[in-house]
Amino acid sequence: MSNNNTDLISEFLSLPVDFKVDPLVVPTTKSVVRLKKSRISLEDKDQKTKERILRNRAAAQESRDKKRRYVSELESSNKKLSEENEQLKKRIKTLEDQQALIACQFEALQKLNPFLFNDFCGSARIVKKEMVY
Repeated sequence: MSNNNTDLISEFLSLPVDFKVDPLVVPTTKSVVRLKKSRISLEDKDQKTKERILRNRAAAQESRDKKRRYVSELESSNKKLSEENEQLKKRIKTLEDQQALIACQFEALQKLNPFLFNDFCGSARIVKKEMVY
């Protein structure tokens, strides 16, 4: 069998070969330089892309941090204003209660006013009569 394989290989190699070597395919120093430049420029592009991605990532993180700070400040301000609002509501309630009390006192004094005025006028007449005599 070994002999048979050798015969097949010999026969295959003896077949006529019909192909040409294209001289443009053979690398020249220019194409090697161009390949190196393209490889370098690809590496530069890759590096620039990586740097851009890192800058973008950092900017996105900074944006998220800034938003967190802003929301935190808003929440803090909201809490402070809510507490102040509650204090003002209590103060309003106290003042309304005081105003109602004063209004009641004023109304009571107005009801007493005619009696006091009449008593005053009566007292004044008495005093005047006593002064005349």
